[in-house]
Amino acid sequence: MQQLEFFDIINPCKNICTSNSKGYCCGCWRTRDERMLWKTLSNEDKNNILRLCAIRKRRDLLQRYKTAMAQQMQPISSQLNLFTDEDENSS
Repeated sequence: MQQLEFFDIINPCKNICTSNSKGYCCGCWRTRDERMLWKTLSNEDKNNILRLCAIRKRRDLLQRYKTAMAQQMQPISSQLNLFTDEDENSS
């Protein structure tokens, strides 16, 4: 049974309106089509899109976290010696 919606679902736009490499808005995580068709969608469709946006956001944050952790684990290839002149470090 479908739940009754007494109020329209508010547009989740954050006024960032730039797309990432996967085509999702960096502010609200909707696709271009989802943003353009928002006013014509049913509340059920809007709820589904909001659910997908939450999944997309969590997935992106997890990927960013994994990337940051992998970068922290990279060994430092060469460290400058603080007790010698710069010219000696470059040779």
